[in-house]
Parts: sequence; structure tokens; C-alpha cells
Amino acid sequence: MSTLDRGAGHGHGPDGDETDGKFLQKARQTLRPKHLIREEQDVAALMNASKTLKEENNTGELSSPARQEAYSTFIDADEGCAERLSPGTFQKADVRRLISQLTDWIAEALLLRRVIVRDIFGDLYDGVVLDELLDALTGVPETAKKTVGGTRGKEHILQVLERIHELLGLDSDTVQWSPARIYGKEVVATLHLVVALIHHFKPEIVLPDHVVVDVLIVRNTKDKMQQAVRHEQITSNERARVAAAQLAHAASKQPSRHMDTFDKLFEQAPDKVETVKHSLVQFGNKHLSRLAWNTSAAATGEEPPINDIIMDLQDGVLLLHLLSVLGQYFIPICEYHPKPVSHFQKLANMGLVFQLMASQGIPISGVPDDVVNGDLKMTLRLMYAIFSEYKTVSVPAARTNVTSGV
Repeated sequence: MSTLDRGAGHGHGPDGDETDGKFLQKARQTLRPKHLIREEQDVAALMNASKTLKEENNTGELSSPARQEAYSTFIDADEGCAERLSPGTFQKADVRRLISQLTDWIAEALLLRRVIVRDIFGDLYDGVVLDELLDALTGVPETAKKTVGGTRGKEHILQVLERIHELLGLDSDTVQWSPARIYGKEVVATLHLVVALIHHFKPEIVLPDHVVVDVLIVRNTKDKMQQAVRHEQITSNERARVAAAQLAHAASKQPSRHMDTFDKLFEQAPDKVETVKHSLVQFGNKHLSRLAWNTSAAATGEEPPINDIIMDLQDGVLLLHLLSVLGQYFIPICEYHPKPVSHFQKLANMGLVFQLMASQGIPISGVPDDVVNGDLKMTLRLMYAIFSEYKTVSVPAARTNVTSGV
């Protein structure tokens, strides 16, 4: 997830100003028409080749200042866009911890295959190590390894990412990485990719909470260079996500439970399911409409917050709003994904819903994954548990949005 602050300052202090100044100068030069800069680039490449090779050969690890500087900038001349990480990104404690954890996880997974990984950006970019990692994680023996043949470089990373999307059930149009960015060793995209792999294959691993990376963006337009700062959220509430994964794992180990009210309703009186669903939707909309932002929406004749009980609740956002307004407490926006895109973000939100309900003594059976996956019975079961707890609660009208502090 990312947020964008247009015109916001990027560097702080003399060092940040100097770094940003060099980056902006480089961006302006790089984003000029190619025929004006080709000769300059050739000369610069020849002059810097020797120096760069010496610096790179000093170390194969990410701790090399030369490598950190190289990874700090990503330029897409075709899109007329240049990006640079905020100065000091690689020195931030949470970023360092995250990169170290991701690197150690990959290295451990590939240990028996005798593949050494020390720099996830430089080692994963061409797809070869990523392909080996997927084989190790999915149990493909080394003897069955595919012959890559002529597929190398960008073509290979494209094939590997397609394999990842299929394994993780992701839509290539909504993921936070692309073949060009991974191949270009772009830091944010690579972090998003490896975090997604950990969430899928090792959901019990707790990564650092709320890791955010600031990225300065310079875009070339017809009239001028436009600048903006994007706040890229790599992880959010990892504790809630892990709790959701643990609940799902525990539920899978439990014996089949006895039929509850909703099991009997679906089996013995399916004609009444719509009536129950309608009542629970009315209950949710009644209390969500008391929030200030929903009150204004209702005045303009817009649709109620909950229209389709499955589609509107499966990402957890409205459920968090509902719990916060009924319980009259504040949920910091940094604790959840207000606009979740991936399954992992939705699951993290739903894990927080289950955590809050458990902390308030609201009994609920089932697992967060069922609601995220659109299970109607589980969604009704969850909404009924909230209804039973708060059916007599009276909430003042037109309250502030307690989950975001608006």
C-alpha cells in the first residue's frame, strides 16, 4: 500500500538536500530525449566503469555503500519517470531488520540446494534464484529441474513471476511489482514480492510491523518536471496477520464441530437465509451511518456502506469501522489496511477483527480466511456475533470516523 504526498519535501538537513539535488539533476538528464543524451551516457559509462567495478568487487553484500547507492535509484525512461529512495533508507532499523529477515529466510530455504543468497535485490533480479526458491518451497526435486534454455533476463523473470502469481492466486494487474521493476533491482517492488512469498509459504514468521519506505518521484511532462513523495507501506500489523494464520491452522487441526444455528438454518430453512442477511445488513448500516463520513454520504443519496454483505465485508475494513463505533474506541489507521488490494492485506485486517472480538469477549467460531474468501455462512455467523453483543447499544449520531481520526 502506498500514499502520495504531492510537493512534499524529501530530504531533511544538508545531507538530504545534497542527495536529492544530485538525484534531481540525474533525473532531468536521464529523462531528456534519448538522442540528446546518448553520447553523454556512453562517455560517462566508460569513465565510471573501472571505479564501479572496484567498489562492487570489494563486497558481495548489501552493506556495500556502492550497492546501496545503486539500488536507491530506479529510472524508467520509457515512462518518463525517475524514483529515488529517501536518504538513509538502508540505515533505518526496521528496514535493515526486514531485509535481514527476508534474506535469511531465502538463504535457509535454499541451503540444501547449495545456493548462496546475500543480496536479495542483486540475487533475485533475473529470476534464476527465484525459480530455484519456488522449486524448494513447492517440493520440486533438483533432479526434476526444468531446462531454462534460451529464456534469460527479462523474459525469464516474466515467466517466474507468472508462476508466482499462479501459486499465490494473485492477479498480475494488482500486484505491487512488475518484471521491469524486479529486473531493475527496484527495492520497493522486490520487498513487496518477497514479503508476499513469506506470507504465503511461511505465514507464522512475524516480520517487523509497519515498515514504510519513502520514495521521491520525478516525472517528465510536456511543460515541466513534476515531483512527489510516495509513502510505500511494505508491512502493516504483522501480529494480527500471524494471529489470523494461527487461527486458521488451529481450526484445520480441530475435529468437526457440531452443527450451530447457522448450519441448521442453511440446511433446514434455506428460505429464511435472505431474511436473516437483510436484518444483519440493516443493523450494520444503522450504526455505520452514524459516522460523520457516512452521514454526509447518506444525505447525498449514495448507497449504504453495506450493500453486498459478502463483497463489502470480506476485506475487513467496514467490520473494523463497525466494531470501533459500537465499542466506542479508536483504531489507529496504521494498524490496518484502509484500502486493501491483496489477499494478505485483507487477511491481516480480518485477523485484527477477530483479535478485537476476542479481546471484548465476543464468541466467534471459524477462521478469518473463511470471511475473506467470501463464505456466506461464516460472514453471517460473524455479523450475528457482533449483533448479539451490541444489539442494545445506543451510539450518538454523526460521530467522527474513529478508525482514521478524520
